[in-house]
Amino acid sequence: MRTTPPNRHPEPGTGPAALEDRALAITLRTLATAEGPLGARTLLPALRAGGIDWAEATAGRYLRQLDEVGLTQSLGKRGRVITRAGRRRLRDLDMRTKLAAQGARVAEVVRSHDLDDLIDLLYARRAIEVEAARLAAERATAAELAAIAAAADDHVDCVQSHERVGRAHDFHLLVAAASHNRMLAAMAEMFLDPANDLLAELLDLIADDAGAVAPMANDHARLAAALAARDGEAAKRLMQSHLDHLIRLAEAHRDTRRRPRTLRTPRPRR
Repeated sequence: MRTTPPNRHPEPGTGPAALEDRALAITLRTLATAEGPLGARTLLPALRAGGIDWAEATAGRYLRQLDEVGLTQSLGKRGRVITRAGRRRLRDLDMRTKLAAQGARVAEVVRSHDLDDLIDLLYARRAIEVEAARLAAERATAAELAAIAAAADDHVDCVQSHERVGRAHDFHLLVAAASHNRMLAAMAEMFLDPANDLLAELLDLIADDAGAVAPMANDHARLAAALAARDGEAAKRLMQSHLDHLIRLAEAHRDTRRRPRTLRTPRPRR
């Protein structure tokens, strides 16, 4: 079956994700490693090797779309070359491919039901999200700050609802995205992927048992206020405290489960 890209293609990668990313990566990598300009006909073998059976005309249209968004440059009849923006996009695609592989391993860890592994994930999140919060205070747009504040309010409003886990994740993802650091944002997405719902649900149960659900939501409100005030150090400190609290709750839950039961010595019969 021949697969063709959509007729209207504002930016490569916005269609069906797997196909679009694969086509874009193959095209850009082929151009990046070529010794000179390439045309659609020369590109076809690489696309077909990647499972994309396009006609030459289809590949030509796709290359023109890449020209329009600045990822490639046409040199007329000589063919096309990759641009500096195209090389940046290729690096981004390669990074996301590697993170996707890491994400699969993270999901496997989560499925292990091992509290130690889940706690390790929280430590990894802390390393990423603390710096993301500091950067978000400096770099977030007004629209991003408004979205973060709304997410914090939503979380506070639904602490008694089953929706609270998703709202908490939304908040953390928005903060990471507002850092405008692609690596930090991508890593946060990996750790907060819906495929890892077991971790989120377990943490929610632990927090609920400890009476910490409402305080956690209030942490988000305070953090949103620090971001709105552009106070990077306060945002960093609040995110650190928030995740430290989660780690302590998870570790206390683990240690309680491991604590050996004390057996009473039976009284001698008279």
